[in-house]
Amino acid sequence: MFKQKILQQIQDREWDLKILQEEHENIGRSADAALVDIWKNFTQFVSVMEKQINEITQQIKTQQESEQQRIKDHQEKLQQEIVDLKVKFFDLDNLPDNSAPLKIKIPPSSPRICSCTLRYFADFPTAVASLTSKLQQTLSEDFLKISQTIPEVLLSKPQLQPKIRSEFLQYSRSLTLDPNTAHTMLLLSNDNQKVIFTGEHQTYSQNSERFTHWPQVLSRESLPGRSYFEVDWVGEGVYVALALKSIKRQGNSYECVFGSNEKSWALCCTKQSYSFMYNGVKTKVKFLSSQRIGVYLDYAGRNSVFL
Repeated sequence: MFKQKILQQIQDREWDLKILQEEHENIGRSADAALVDIWKNFTQFVSVMEKQINEITQQIKTQQESEQQRIKDHQEKLQQEIVDLKVKFFDLDNLPDNSAPLKIKIPPSSPRICSCTLRYFADFPTAVASLTSKLQQTLSEDFLKISQTIPEVLLSKPQLQPKIRSEFLQYSRSLTLDPNTAHTMLLLSNDNQKVIFTGEHQTYSQNSERFTHWPQVLSRESLPGRSYFEVDWVGEGVYVALALKSIKRQGNSYECVFGSNEKSWALCCTKQSYSFMYNGVKTKVKFLSSQRIGVYLDYAGRNSVFL
């Protein structure tokens, strides 16, 4: 008896060691995936910023060239006017005293150039500085929010697995059956907590989540963390199963059958025997005949128990 107890403790610790190793690997995979996603998103962000900078730079250069060309054109015009005026000035000097100066046409005066200093692009740095300040503040606030989502990994003593019904019951959950998944030959009642196979099609609305060939139904609720529920059954037999939400519903393939694929685990109960099924492999198990089946799931520990 003492050796059996030590052996059980060894098995428990080996199981806990396995859980810790899996948790270690999960943390690594999760962190790596997060870093890849972060670099991808921030690379896109930097790319957007570089694009905006290039567009603003091009806008300034285009405006610069346009304004400088306008000034150059005006300079050339003024220079030509100066030349013309000088010619006319010398023509006046060469006229006889009795000649009429009105014969020389004097061109109209051009608008004077404002002598004040124009700022042109001086407002751009101010606007960019204001944008940069706002962006830095927003990034600081959002980075703080992001950092707060990073979980603090606490290494605590692994919880022992329950072994008797009273221990399982502390994880008890109340489940209801989902009418949207029920095969049409199944009748739900008692606030969707009871199901009967009738052999006759019931009136259900069309729904892509419904099992179309096999008489099966899923619960409405998911099972997070550690969960325990009990099923009372009567009749010739029943399949009590745990299944992933992604299990196939349409068609008659084994991908839709509880216990016949990688997405479900099932206990086949009849009056004569009990069998556990997973991925199409059926294993007979010794089970005291009972009209009540308990189902325990430890999602994090990847452990399920039918009792």
